[in-house]
Amino acid sequence: MLIRNVGRILMAAIVATSLAAPAAAQVVDVPEEIVVTARKREETLFDIPVSVTALSDKTLFDANLEGLIDISKLSPGFYFESFISSPGRLENNPTFRGITVNTLSPTRQTASIFIDGAYVAGGRPSVAPTSIERVEIIRGPQAAVFGRTTFAGAVNYVLRDPSDEFNGSITASAETEDEYRLDGSVEGPIISDVLSGRLDAFVSKKDGQYVSLADGARLGDEETYDLSGSLYFNPGEIWKSKLSLAYTKLDDGPP
Repeated sequence: MLIRNVGRILMAAIVATSLAAPAAAQVVDVPEEIVVTARKREETLFDIPVSVTALSDKTLFDANLEGLIDISKLSPGFYFESFISSPGRLENNPTFRGITVNTLSPTRQTASIFIDGAYVAGGRPSVAPTSIERVEIIRGPQAAVFGRTTFAGAVNYVLRDPSDEFNGSITASAETEDEYRLDGSVEGPIISDVLSGRLDAFVSKKDGQYVSLADGARLGDEETYDLSGSLYFNPGEIWKSKLSLAYTKLDDGPP
């Protein structure tokens, strides 16, 4: 009887130890605090009372996300649909949670795209990847912050402010089917502690896989040229100003 009781006690001790060990070794990872400006002021994703998906430049680079079509795959409830008869990289209607209208008028869209809060017409924009700090996908009515055509939601590209230190980067890639990509940036001070500038360039070329028997054109050709620059004026703690200019050329073949 004594041996049986001792065996029961040892078995109970082993079970208790095995149950307690994982709990003692468990480590809780605290997610990094993400700051967004979806309501025109800096707030963390934990504090803002709006449904927002924020993708940092590191996330975009690591996942090799080239545009909003790729970004929409990481944003629940957000996708694109064409509102013209021919497919293409322009004239695409951003849609949130299935809310859309059967019209071609851009003034009656239910969602819109912005760059640093400035409205972009004509579907998804071309933005140099090196110039992006983060992309904010904001679901729900945003008319109070971004104006009309945002009843269902808005997408805001937040671009980098030029640094007051000299920096530069360049990235190149080549893939099958004659696909090439080159992007780079340079930034630095112009007037010490007051005025700084930044220049970004992006070139992308992708050949189509099929040749048209009608005219010999390669179907699905895509070429992108993007050049952007910004000046950042920060005289003190009271106010700051940024001037941005951009040139984009899309040269696509037949869809």
